[in-house]
Amino acid sequence: MGGDKAGASKVLQGSAKAFELGHRYLWVDSCCIDKKSSAELTEAINSMYTWYWNAEICLAYLSDVRSVDTLLGSLWFSRGWTLQELVAPRNLHFYSATWADLGSRESWAKQISQATRISLEILQQQQDAPKGMSYSTRQLLDSYSTHKKMSWAAKRITTRTEDLAYCMIGIFGVSMPLIYGEGKAKAFRRLQEEVLKRSYDQSILVHISANPRVHF
Repeated sequence: MGGDKAGASKVLQGSAKAFELGHRYLWVDSCCIDKKSSAELTEAINSMYTWYWNAEICLAYLSDVRSVDTLLGSLWFSRGWTLQELVAPRNLHFYSATWADLGSRESWAKQISQATRISLEILQQQQDAPKGMSYSTRQLLDSYSTHKKMSWAAKRITTRTEDLAYCMIGIFGVSMPLIYGEGKAKAFRRLQEEVLKRSYDQSILVHISANPRVHF
């Protein structure tokens, strides 16, 4: 983390919170992935949805939230990469900038669903699921059209344009190499190809035609 005091503080306080909750280990994507290694980064991004699913608990640290009243206004809900953090974990809790417990995903499910248009069924179905990616869970995700799942990320933002496609890899249950520099259009084209290999759902074409910012 180098001189990133905020990042170091997040890890230290997150570790303390994990220990308080009875866990011995904490995984933090910002410091547990060597982003200088393209092979490690590709493996991590292609595996991250499953990692979140298999975690005992996911702690969502909302650094821009000071009180429970402003939870839904957090930038966390507008970022591309946090979509799978919201959907994948079996147990997700939100924490404020001071590490105050803001509640679980289930306790906020109705409000989150209204704000993000993600189905309540998706936001609530993980809580009683056993550890390990079950067939029924993937089946539930697959029951939603490609267009619907793409819409969940439509207004989200990423620092690198290609990540708008890459952040959907786990949601669709596909794998693909990362090619930074290829641009958003090519990244989405490759994502589309992988999705169509796995599904006959053509609704991804509807999403593309309805979003002129994505060109093929």
